[in-house]
Amino acid sequence: MNLKTTRMSRAESKARTRRLLLDSGREVFAAKGFVAATVEEIAEGAGFTRGAFYANFKDKNELFWALVAEDDGFKFDHMEASLAEAEDDELDRIEDWFRRLLGDRPLQRAWNEVMAQATDVDRARFAEMLAANRRRIARVIAAQADERGTELPVSVEHMATLFLAVANGLGQQREFDEEAVPLALFADSFELLWTGVLSRTGASPPRPPASARRRS
Repeated sequence: MNLKTTRMSRAESKARTRRLLLDSGREVFAAKGFVAATVEEIAEGAGFTRGAFYANFKDKNELFWALVAEDDGFKFDHMEASLAEAEDDELDRIEDWFRRLLGDRPLQRAWNEVMAQATDVDRARFAEMLAANRRRIARVIAAQADERGTELPVSVEHMATLFLAVANGLGQQREFDEEAVPLALFADSFELLWTGVLSRTGASPPRPPASARRRS
């Protein structure tokens, strides 16, 4: 019997420690928000000391933004992969993604507290996150344009900015009035934006919006 155990490399050990701290931070932020959360609680929840925490993160703010970037990356990567696989149900997949985007958000309380007293560092990190999301959306737009054989009259970067503005705006409105902002409206808005862009190229208009297709 081989009683030897495989030892983790230094990099693997550091990655594992960071992962455990992130998971613990998520639990603490979800339970207590950002302001009441402490480095000690996060470190203890992960089974480490304050020293281990500060070896991986400058402060709890840095850990929080790492979690936000991780969550956003997962959601937008899912959208990109889902649309890449779609054949004729792009709008339904967009609506499904919007549902996921507005689903369980355990960090919302912490997010609200951070943004209520945002520092220059917070604003810079938020800008980085928005830029990353715009790049993901731009890749989707470019792929859709290539599939349609359409040369866009505006840059994919500007279109990505518009789509992200629509997503954020509808999401914020839906938080306060779900009836006024049904999920189908998100996909409809994307389709209507595409219609406007394609009308400037002379290309054939896309299919009717998702809600109209359901009524037919």
